[in-house]
Amino acid sequence: MRGFLLIVCCFFAAGAHAGVGEWKTYTPKKEVRAMTATGGVLWAATAGGLFSYESAGGAYATFTTSEGLRSIDLTALAADSSGHLWIGASNGILHRFRPAMREWTYVSDISLLNASRKRINALEVWGDSLLVLSDVGISVYSISRAEFGDSYLRFGNTPGVISGTVTGAARYAGRIWASTRSGVVST
Repeated sequence: MRGFLLIVCCFFAAGAHAGVGEWKTYTPKKEVRAMTATGGVLWAATAGGLFSYESAGGAYATFTTSEGLRSIDLTALAADSSGHLWIGASNGILHRFRPAMREWTYVSDISLLNASRKRINALEVWGDSLLVLSDVGISVYSISRAEFGDSYLRFGNTPGVISGTVTGAARYAGRIWASTRSGVVST
């Protein structure tokens, strides 16, 4: 009886030390949709979450809903001048991750819109502005004020108006150009 009690005590002590009750989500991350590098770390947004790779030490880390993501179906990724990551998802959720503090912030404005498609297709950091390029259109997010400003949902005033589905943006020849699934527009 004494041996049985010793085994039971060791079993429960080992279970408490091993983190019983902690959850971990395992998802495939082979479909990489966007990448960025900041602070010596390579980051990748995938259909199964986020991962990082630090070449100096060979450290590899994964991030899913267990580590703070609100969605694992990630579609866009950018880093700002402070080294914070901006991560877009297929459901319109925008995540900000501060790697040094392991702190998450969520912006759900696009995900709450009354639109059938809300996918964030790309993110571009232009100074203090984060351009959120989505199936809804182009939305300008002020990083320092943590709020959305202008949004552009339709481009052009002719019968061939292009609505939403913005996939990229660039500054060229004094104009802003946007690529969409229906063509290219500029202003």
